[in-house]
Amino acid sequence: LEDVALARKVEEKKTFWSSKVRLAGAAIKAPDRPEPKPPGGEMAAKRVEGSPSSSLEPAGAESTSTSSTERSDKALLSSRGQQNQHHQRRHQGSSSSSDDASSSSSSCFGRAFQSLSRRCEMTALAFLFGLPTGASEPILNCFYGKRTSEEGVELETKTQIVLQLGRLLSKEKNFNLVDLMRKDLARGRKWFERLLRRPKHRDVRSEDVSFPAAPGVAAPNQRWIGARIYTPKELADAGVPLPVLVYYHGGGWVIGNLNTVEGFLTHLCHWAKCVVVSVDYRLAPENPHPAATEDALSSFRWVAESCAARGWDPARIAVGGDSAGGSISAALCQRLLAEKAPVQPCLQVLLFPSVYLGPRNPAYKSIEEFGRDDFYTLPFKAMLYFRECYVGQSADGTDVGLSPVLAPDASLKGLPPAYFGLCHFDVLRDEGRDYARRLRENGVSVCVEEWRAHHGVTYLYGRMAYARECLKGVATHLRSQLYPSKL
Repeated sequence: LEDVALARKVEEKKTFWSSKVRLAGAAIKAPDRPEPKPPGGEMAAKRVEGSPSSSLEPAGAESTSTSSTERSDKALLSSRGQQNQHHQRRHQGSSSSSDDASSSSSSCFGRAFQSLSRRCEMTALAFLFGLPTGASEPILNCFYGKRTSEEGVELETKTQIVLQLGRLLSKEKNFNLVDLMRKDLARGRKWFERLLRRPKHRDVRSEDVSFPAAPGVAAPNQRWIGARIYTPKELADAGVPLPVLVYYHGGGWVIGNLNTVEGFLTHLCHWAKCVVVSVDYRLAPENPHPAATEDALSSFRWVAESCAARGWDPARIAVGGDSAGGSISAALCQRLLAEKAPVQPCLQVLLFPSVYLGPRNPAYKSIEEFGRDDFYTLPFKAMLYFRECYVGQSADGTDVGLSPVLAPDASLKGLPPAYFGLCHFDVLRDEGRDYARRLRENGVSVCVEEWRAHHGVTYLYGRMAYARECLKGVATHLRSQLYPSKL
């Protein structure tokens, strides 16, 4: 509204100056008025004109009168020339100021109109979001059309509304997370935390701990890893060994922390009835690969060694993560199997994981389909930035620690059962499918659920019923694997 008022003021100024310009132009083009005759009648006029037949002037006064007349004529011409130049300059200045005002007015009015249009559209979408799906779906399809993938799968209605709102809000604020991170990574991390942080479940206890990254190293040179432990209140004093899920948050190995996943992990803890250990691994670009995988290995060993003291069951330790955390979990399982660790995970929970960082693979068509713009929250531009920070520009990304899907068959046989929570409208969909296929071919038990949503849908569990159902599905499968029989 303030922009519209400003545009109106500019338009009033434009009208005012335009009228001034017209008046100035009329004054310049008007014929000169006849000059008043000097007092003394016709004879005086003849004297001013320097007539040689004048009989009223003395004979010696002719030269004086002529020189005086010439000076007065020159002064008059000079003053008229200066007046015309002044009018021309004023006219040109008025014209340029009028043009500037016109362009400024049009640009201000255009921006104000676009902003007002976006805000009205966001208000309408928010209203549609509050309606039941059966009522909002036909209206949404009428104005925006139904989002359908190349495979013919339709985007869930409320998810489409949320994504459309996000796109409008980004345009209104002129905001792009990747650009912000390139300019100021600390601000980008804080913004990401504010976006995803949610209150924890009231029936879950939390405890912050830290443990040495490499046991046995001298204290001055020791590095510590932070973690947060969530325990269901109803099972805190059960007196029986509890299963554990060691979880690694997402964020492209660059952003994210314990706070970004606290909300949905506490709900997962409550629904699955298990202990959850959220690990605060090191982030890139300060700590590139293999820092995250090394911290994951240290955290799993610490959990396995702490089972007896904390009342956890070492035979029921699962690992999991979302996006980049899913990649860390997959690489961790392969490494533990290769090292023949005494304690092996009983399950791997991979939510929309990134399991391939090599050169572009034409078989992974979801990257081309959903990575063109930022509508689906993870554009190709963001993937390139995260890969650059974590892997570097020189590495090709084909190492199995970066791309678990490229591991040989011998490294896949004997891995723990895997649960895949994939998003159909996600750039990482096809590589997740490929990894699930390779695990099945090598005798690993695999369960795949594919949601009609975008990358990171489980983070919206508190706002979207569909996202809540997705997260409950993860908890149901996790509980069925951790508790083969009912409690």
